[in-house]
Amino acid sequence: MAGKRWDAMTPRPKYDGGTWWLRVGSAWTSEEGKTTVYLDSYPIPDKEGVVKIMLFEPLDRTQPRPAPKTEAEPRNWSKELDDEIPF
Repeated sequence: MAGKRWDAMTPRPKYDGGTWWLRVGSAWTSEEGKTTVYLDSYPIPDKEGVVKIMLFEPLDRTQPRPAPKTEAEPRNWSKELDDEIPF
């Protein structure tokens, strides 16, 4: 396939209200100007039932990724999930 390559991405909501972009496939634009999208996974619809796929320039995967941000204090799941079920 000759032509330009794209990353096919779908937006996913974050808990803080932001948007996280998940790569679901790739796309190729031919020399004739036609675009073909190849999905590696199916995108999940949002709350309104809309499925959105956007094409982005591929990231340079030869560069190291930044370290993920960590929470200031680890979450204590045992307190949050205490529902008094005897196990």
